Order: sequence, then C-alpha cells, then structure tokens
Amino acid sequence: MDHDEEIEQLVKVMIMEIMMVLYNNNIKEIHMGGLLRLLGVENEVAALRDDELITIDDKFAKYIESMNNLASFSANNQTLH
Repeated sequence: MDHDEEIEQLVKVMIMEIMMVLYNNNIKEIHMGGLLRLLGVENEVAALRDDELITIDDKFAKYIESMNNLASFSANNQTLH
C-alpha cells in the first residue's frame, strides 16, 4: 500500500467514526460541508458541499456493527508464529 492509499484509508476510517458518533447521538443527517471542515478541509473547498446532506439510518449502524464484529473475530483468531 502506498502513502496515498494509507492516507485514503485513514480518512475513510475518520469519516466512519465521526458518522458513528453523530448517529449514536441521534444525529441522522450530516452536513457534508461541516464534515469536510471537521476533517480539516479548507473552508472555500468545504463550502462547495454546503448544500449536501448525508442521511444515516439503522442500516449504517448494522454495517458498522458487522464490521466491528468481523475485525474483532479476525484479531482474536490469529496466531502469531
């Protein structure tokens, strides 16, 4: 994995974590411009997405839960040699 791919993966994880925190606090619509600002995107760039919303629902929570279960299952069942 090259440096750009590593950064892309980190950003994806950060977005999912922010979305999960908002979802857990009953915030189901996420302002895309605001999310970009939280990630450190400059205001001028984030402003281009100010009119976009992301809606998260129970499917999102189930997806995150299944990913967490898969990650913990994989980590617990690994043997180091």
